[in-house]
Amino acid sequence: MTPDQQARLWAFIGEKVWISLATYVGVLVLAAARDITRQQVAKMRREPSRIFSLRTWYQVISATYQDTRGFFYIELFRFLTNLIICGVYVYSTYRRRVSNYIAIVNRLFGALFVLDLILGSIFASSAVVYIFSYARFLQVFSLPSLFLAQGEYAFLHFGFLRAFPAYDSYIRMERRMVLLPFAPKKFAFRLFIQCLTLFYVLAAGIQMLEIPGDLLHGSFVEMWKNQYEGWNFFNCIYYVIVTLSTVGYGDISPATIQGRVYTIFMIIIGIIVFSNIIQEIVAETRRQRGDGSYSERFDTRHVIVSGTPTLADLVHFVTEFYADSRHSNKDCVVVVLVERPKWTDMEWYRHVARNHFLQNHVIYLVGELRSSTDLHRAGIHSADAVFILTSPASSGDPSSQDSQTVMSALAIRNVRTDIPIFFADFARGFQHAN
Repeated sequence: MTPDQQARLWAFIGEKVWISLATYVGVLVLAAARDITRQQVAKMRREPSRIFSLRTWYQVISATYQDTRGFFYIELFRFLTNLIICGVYVYSTYRRRVSNYIAIVNRLFGALFVLDLILGSIFASSAVVYIFSYARFLQVFSLPSLFLAQGEYAFLHFGFLRAFPAYDSYIRMERRMVLLPFAPKKFAFRLFIQCLTLFYVLAAGIQMLEIPGDLLHGSFVEMWKNQYEGWNFFNCIYYVIVTLSTVGYGDISPATIQGRVYTIFMIIIGIIVFSNIIQEIVAETRRQRGDGSYSERFDTRHVIVSGTPTLADLVHFVTEFYADSRHSNKDCVVVVLVERPKWTDMEWYRHVARNHFLQNHVIYLVGELRSSTDLHRAGIHSADAVFILTSPASSGDPSSQDSQTVMSALAIRNVRTDIPIFFADFARGFQHAN
């Protein structure tokens, strides 16, 4: 690329930076104006026309969004549209220009993103809080590039930032929908999407900084004649992976000052992100093996189940627990706290982990009731009740089992005196401990 072409690229990038920042500031001002107007209308205490009532539209949209199927289609549409924009951006970098039909696609999807942003701001409880977040900042920052990018020197823009909204949409779908039937597969796929997003954004960033040449020293351009050929998108992905994996072959390296500064931050970000990924993998492995602890969930109750049950007895108890129509147990989590389980990992997977409902409502922890540490891991202070199950199929002296049950009940009372304790022998039924 000639120095004139590189200067035009830098001019286009710089123009999009300040336009994007100005757009975000303008959106913040509009959000503040919306909040102030809403407060003034609320003080007037006048009921608006039902046809034009925002409350009526809010109820309709909220009902659609809260519905599982409606939520899925909305988030899936967001995910696919952002994914298409990311693919179009890569295609434009290989063509070295934004053609007319690519510009039309960018503007069409950009209009949809603006509409989504407007609706989110209108129906949010506070538009300023909604806009003043890193996710909304990246969305707004990428919008001017989608509307203004057209021509030969416009293929490097901030449309690649739509990868972050795509990742956010996937996370929201994963939390609300059954995307994969088995938790380890869902966890592995989430890590894959997370790494793919990281590699894509970092590769697009280093490409944007290296192709236009050195920003501070124009004479350095003569030493880098095939700048674009060395920094096409595939080579940028290759450079990011080699750098973050600490392999560092050295066959491709940044030749500009801004590229080297970007690489420093990229390595720091990579270390932080991959450290968090390793922690998530370790935590997921510990959770599957019964280690870790129960984390309280918002607006969700839980009970503790312990004793010496077989897997068949445990599945029978859980089935009866959630089948009881007299109580609202659907939002209750069963924490199984067993020291020596009478089932294998494969049996647990076959009977519990493959069932999506049980997978989200039954948590297995290795421990015993006589340990205060294990009781705290199981969330004894916020539990609704404790069930101590014994099975006639369990081996051992019945009198010894009874003494262990009494000791477990006393240990629970030492930690919390007001929690209900139920004893259950599947040969005799339930008994309540006073």
